[in-house]
Formats: sequence, structure tokens, C-alpha cells
Amino acid sequence: MKNRMFYGVKLILAMMLAIPILWTGNATRATADGTGVNTNLSGWVTSGDAGTLTNSADGKLLTSGGNFFALSTTTANDFTYETDVTIRQFQGSGALVFRSNNSGWGSYMLQIDPVGGRIRLKDANGDRELGVYSVSLAANTTYHLKVRAVGSALQVYWGSSATPVISINDNAYTGGYLGVQVWNSTMLFQNIIMTPNSTTPTSTPTATPTLTPTTPPVYTNLSGWGTSNLKSCMSRGEWTLNQNIVKGVGSANAEATCIADSVTSDFVFEGDVTVDSQAPQAVAGLMFRSDRDGANGYILRIRPSDHTVTLLKKHGDTETVIQSKSGIPLKTGNKHHIEITAIGSNLTVYVDGYSAEKIVAQDADFLSGYAGMTVKNGAAYFQDVYLTPYSNYYTELYRPQYHFTDTRGWASDPNGLVYFEGEYHLFHQDGGQWAHAISTDLLHWKQMPLALKWNHLGHIWSGSTVADLTNASGLFGDSGGKGLIAYYTSFNPNKSNGNQKIGAAYSKDKGRTWVYYGDDAIVPNPGGINGSWDFRDPKVVRDDVNNRWIMVVSGGDHIRFYTSTDLLHWTWTDNFGYSQYIRGGVWECPDLFQLAVDGNANNKKWVLMISTGGNPNTQGSSAEYFIGQVTADGKFVNDNLPGKVLLTDFGKENYAGMSFYNTPDNRRITVGWMSNWDYPFSFPTEGWKGQLTIPRKLSLKTVNGNVILAQNPISELSSLRGTDFSVNNVSVTPQSGNILGTINGNAYEIVVELQLPNSGAATEFGFRLREGGGQKTVVGYRSTDNKMFIDRSASGRTDFSSNFTTLHEAVVQPVNGVVRMHILVDESSLELFGNDGAVVFSDIILPDSTSSGMSFYASGGAVVVKSLHVYSLKNTWRSSM
Repeated sequence: MKNRMFYGVKLILAMMLAIPILWTGNATRATADGTGVNTNLSGWVTSGDAGTLTNSADGKLLTSGGNFFALSTTTANDFTYETDVTIRQFQGSGALVFRSNNSGWGSYMLQIDPVGGRIRLKDANGDRELGVYSVSLAANTTYHLKVRAVGSALQVYWGSSATPVISINDNAYTGGYLGVQVWNSTMLFQNIIMTPNSTTPTSTPTATPTLTPTTPPVYTNLSGWGTSNLKSCMSRGEWTLNQNIVKGVGSANAEATCIADSVTSDFVFEGDVTVDSQAPQAVAGLMFRSDRDGANGYILRIRPSDHTVTLLKKHGDTETVIQSKSGIPLKTGNKHHIEITAIGSNLTVYVDGYSAEKIVAQDADFLSGYAGMTVKNGAAYFQDVYLTPYSNYYTELYRPQYHFTDTRGWASDPNGLVYFEGEYHLFHQDGGQWAHAISTDLLHWKQMPLALKWNHLGHIWSGSTVADLTNASGLFGDSGGKGLIAYYTSFNPNKSNGNQKIGAAYSKDKGRTWVYYGDDAIVPNPGGINGSWDFRDPKVVRDDVNNRWIMVVSGGDHIRFYTSTDLLHWTWTDNFGYSQYIRGGVWECPDLFQLAVDGNANNKKWVLMISTGGNPNTQGSSAEYFIGQVTADGKFVNDNLPGKVLLTDFGKENYAGMSFYNTPDNRRITVGWMSNWDYPFSFPTEGWKGQLTIPRKLSLKTVNGNVILAQNPISELSSLRGTDFSVNNVSVTPQSGNILGTINGNAYEIVVELQLPNSGAATEFGFRLREGGGQKTVVGYRSTDNKMFIDRSASGRTDFSSNFTTLHEAVVQPVNGVVRMHILVDESSLELFGNDGAVVFSDIILPDSTSSGMSFYASGGAVVVKSLHVYSLKNTWRSSM
């Protein structure tokens, strides 16, 4: 077989995806900075000779006739540090700067030297040369630089090579700042990423991995906590902080408290707490609305020894229980996530996302105060501790009100969607790891600690999860005969094209903790001895007719099919794709499921969905599907010829769509990532990146003699409806006033039926949404060519990428003269479902928050508004399940 090609642009961006979000300095989460530069470094300042630094979606552009530095305030000792550098002037040099002092001149530099045709590792103090490697360079070309620094060992990597081209030992610098530099040149730096060595995968396998041994740096926004001490923590008992964790130790008679210099009244307070496995009687938790020394205030405690969670108030030595819940499967040694919401006298507590066991209480003894941590009768460990004023919680500019977004950090490909024992589990990509959230209604989500972290095989890229309800795998004999199995893509950045292969992990406690299965992949890369083919994004689905499971895996320009009867051992059965099927970018994130056509259980077909990477032929990334049959021997037979393209979405922001496994009532529900590989993380949001589409129910229906995949908002969404503004049987002409002139909003739903009269029909009609200050997004229909469209050219911010397209349209034939639209509008998105989901548009819009008006228009004639409902929609993040 020929080698599979992993498109260059996608590789660069995907490598950026595989980098963890880090906490540094002031302990705020580092994301792509607000200018669109992809980096996890923060606090950039310039120094040195005269020069300019220009930030854009293309990267950091440094220009100088001398030595000019851009240094971050991020510091590190042992790490991998890399960037993509484009030579804009074929002279001078550019460099990665690391282990630097605050001037840049006491540092190591990894230089790219165009005229000398080399990369060069040096000590900036005295220009001491440490290593040189000859390379061929050209102007306006992008190159990948990477250095790995562990102790005195420095290794330099060039391009995509997994083998270092320079390896030396030097002890001049052991740690310091990170940045970039130019001398007498112009260089563009993008994807500037530092990965701490504590989480960097190695190519040497260790013992059979689990998810417990390694932890990331402490993540917190509590005031006064540094990276090496608890500076202004008012503490009793024993408290220590290192790179990995905060540890507290308290005695049976004296509770240890560590109260931060953070005070607020109404807030959301979150933290991950682990009670030491060597202290089974210990209790630990979070304290809030306390005085400065922790003598008075509220405490939320977890007690693994008897599986109880207790909310209490403390007045000196007197403790009063407000409410206690038992039955939560707490365990020493496991990380447990606490979320406390305090608004006035109303207190709500979730532990590990369990909805039935949440605490809802009222108490007004303490209405404001400090926040911190407590532990008694043993030791406990704390991570990811955040205190967010309620006024700031999910209220940032562009933050969606009812779409899924991560509280902080990155959300991209949805992974592992599954329903199990009353809960929906949503996993998604965050730095090459699986983030996790849980819901009972698909609308209100409780976020959990990272579920799948890097292991010795590499990064944890996209995949799927199944509920093993009959213990077919044999993994759940001691946990009730059922559990969850996750299938993920292992990507090792130190090997050729990542040596992509399929790994597995399993959970015996409803997805709260995970253990990796075995010490290697369950499905290896099929690409020969080096395993360098594209081979990722496994999706597993049940095939009841043939009493088996089917796995589909992306092969870059095709989809590979596998079958299994025990969920662990897989047999290849087919490849589908290649040649005439390829119309754009690399094939990724396949999904496979069976649906009844027009609801007829006797006429079922299989649907294979794929996403395709960024490509000019498709205006960036895209998504499409195929309809057919999977034969008894595991081969996919397409109902249509290769040239027939069935688009999943006619907008430009719906990628990596994934459906839930094991949903109630056998509904097929899908969610996608609202982005495009032409500008994946360029949206100008602060503190968070990426949102998902609303959950959609899928069905197959016949339209004009063709079977198509229809998508519609799930019925649960109607529970968010508030005020209903309605209009019925009104004819609108160009001379009519605005029938929507009395309403406005930023998050709402429109359901409308529009009738074209037999004569004098409008040539165009529709809505102007999120209107104001010259901004508007037009959702319309042209009867001249029967096209439904979205025009977002004046929707707000569009300047973050030159590839951001603004007009999207699709043919939609009226049914008996009627055109139906179902529109969902949020702070930064618009989703349009035409004619009962026959066509769908998913688009990001970025209007000002004050652009909240709406209007209805008609041009060239009349249209009858048969039925129109505009519903305000509640905020799911600022209300409880």
C-alpha cells in the first residue's frame, strides 16, 4: 500500500492541540493569547535593541536591525520547547530563548541562521557555541524548531524528525524564562509551545500505566499563591506546595486550614481533593466565606471512610451540620471534584457531578469572606482550585449561554460520548488529553477532572466510548458486570507521524476514574515497521444484527473497518474511500450508526460520517456523510456513486461530529466542535477557547426521492424556553414595519413557517439577527434560486482570520409553498435548521453584546408569516440541573 499523507498544515495545528494548558506565574490559565497567536506562554514583554513586535492570527512577527527579545513571564526548568518559524527576511537570525534571565542575555538560544544555512545552539552570554546542524533554508518558508532540556542534557530536533540532530550536556543554566528573539531580521513565530518534562511522553515503555501516578502543576487563581510557595496563605497545620500539588496535614484534634487572600460574596468555588490512601479516616474539603484565620465560616468536607459529604458551619470550636449526603462512592487515593455555588443565602454543592446527591441548602450566617482548604485527621492533596465571582462566571465576552464550553482552557473534538446509568458523559480534546463533563439532560453540564491524561505511549487524541452492558470484555466481573471502555488515539510526538495507534482505557465507577488497558495498543498502526500512517479517531458502535461491535478508524484518505465480539480483540474487514471520494482535506473523526429510513424499522441503513481537514477546495475544513450497508463480512457498501457529496453541514463551523452511544429511546444524538481548521483557535475569546454545537437528533428521511440525513435540536432544548413572542398569518412586504421591533435578545430560539403566495411573492425574505451599531447577521431565503443562506459579513468581529468566509447557502425546495426555519442564536453562534433539518448551517458570529435587536424583512414582493415563535432561552451555566 502507498504511504498515507498527513497534510502539513493539519500536522502543525494538530501538534498544537496536543500540548497541555499550563499554569505559570500569576496562576491564570494560558490559552492562545487574545491576538490569535497559538501559545501557552503568557506575560510577554520586549527588551534589547530597537525593534517591533506585531501579534496577529499568523503569529508573533519580530523585526529588528539589532538584537530584539520577546520574553514571556513563563519559567521552566525541564521541558520541551518548540515553535514554527517563518523566515520573512533572508538575513540575520531568529531564535528560541530558554532558561533565560530577565534580559535574555543569560540564556540558551536555538538559532535559525538563513545565510549560514544552519541551526545553532549557543550560550547567549559570550556567544559560546554548543552545537551546529546544517540545513537548507529559503525565504517565506516555515520550519519547525524544537529543543528538549532535562537537567544538563539538551537535545535539538529539526522539522518532523524524531531523532535529535544536536545532543550535548551543559550546566550553564538550569531554569528560567522562555521567549523568542531576532537579530538583524524579520521572523514570524507561531505555535510557541512549552511542555513540562513531567508530562512529556518518552519512547521507552514503563510499567503497565494507570492514570494515577503523575499530576500536572497546581492550577489555581487564588490570590497570593505562587508556583513555589503559599505566600499569603493564612495557615494552621502543615501545608506544602511543590510543582505538582498542595498537601495539607491535620491531626485528629486540630484541623489544618490554608486560607488564601481571596475574598468574595457570591461565587463558584471549585477544587479537586484527594484524601491520602494511607489516611483512611481523614476528612478534607474546601472552606468558604470564612474569616482570615479560618476560625469561622462554611466548610464542605468529604469523608471517604463512610462515603459522606457534609456541609457545615463553624463558629470557633462549634460546628453545626447544615446538610449531609451519603452514598457517594468516595475513595481514598482518588481525586474528587467539588463545586460550590453560593448566592446570598443559597448554597449548592456537587461532588463528582452526582446530581441526585447534590446538596441544596439555605443559610445566612456568613454572606462574605475568604476561601481556602481544610484537612483533618490525616493528609490530603488539592489541585485545580478556583474561586470565580458569580458576576464573572460564564459572563465573558462571547461566552455562550447554553452551548457547551469549558470553564477555562480549550474545547475541541468531542470524544467518547456515551450514556450510562442515568448520565450523559461528554469528553473532549484539551491539550491532547480527554476533558470530561457529566449531565443528566444534555443541557446542564458538570465539569470533572481530566479523564484520560498522557501515558507512556504518548498523547491521548480523539476516540469514542462504549458501555459494556454484558461484560463482553471480561473487565467488569467485580463491578456489577458492566462498565465503560474508552478507545483513544495514541500519538507519540517523538515518533514518525506520531506512530498513531488505538489504545483503550476502562472505568468501573461510572466514568469517575480510568485505568489504561494493557501496556500497548489494542490495534497497532498498520503502516509497516515505523507505524507512520495516519491512523486515528476510533469510533465503536454496536451491530446487533451480527452480534458484534464495529470500529471505524480514519486512515487519512479512507476509513478502516474492524469487528470484534469482545471489545478488546479486533479484526480488520474493509477499507472505504480513496481516489474519487477525496474532495478536500484529510479524513478524520469518523462516526458510524444505523437509522431507520422515514421511521420504518424494516428499512434501516448505515450512515458513515466523516470530517475533512482544511483545504481550499472546501473553504477550510468540512464534514460529509455516506449512506449504505455494512455487510455480514464487515464491508461498507455505499448507496451512492463516489462523486455524490452529501454535506453534513452547510455552515463552516461544525467539525469532528460525534454521536452518543447507548442513548435512551435509541435516539441518535450528535455534537460537533464549532470551529474550522483554517482558524481553529483564532476566535478572540479570553480565558476559554472553543464551543460545541447544541445536541442534535439525527434521522434518515426521504426528500425529493433521495434519502438524506436530517438533524434537529433535541426536544430537551424546549425546557430552556422563557418568554414566547408569536406572530400568526401576517403578510410582510417591503413597505411593512418590523414585526420584531419590540423584542431583543442575545440568546434565543426562532421557529417559523413562511408561505410564498402564488403571485407577487418576495424574491428574498428573512431575519436580521443580533442587530445594532451597524452589525447584523442575515438569515434569509431567495425564492429566485430556492436558496437558504446565512450572511455574516457584518456580524461583528471577522478580522481574526483572512480565511473566515461570510456567505453560506444551500438549495432548499419549498414544500407546498412553505419554507420552515428553526434558528438558534447564542452569544457567539448561530445554528439554522431548514425544512425540518434537511439542511443545517452552523456558524460562529462575534457581535458586540449590545447588538441584540432583530428584524424581519421582505424584498421584491410579499411573504406570509404563517407561524412565528421567538423564545428567550435560559442560561444553562448559571442555573442548576
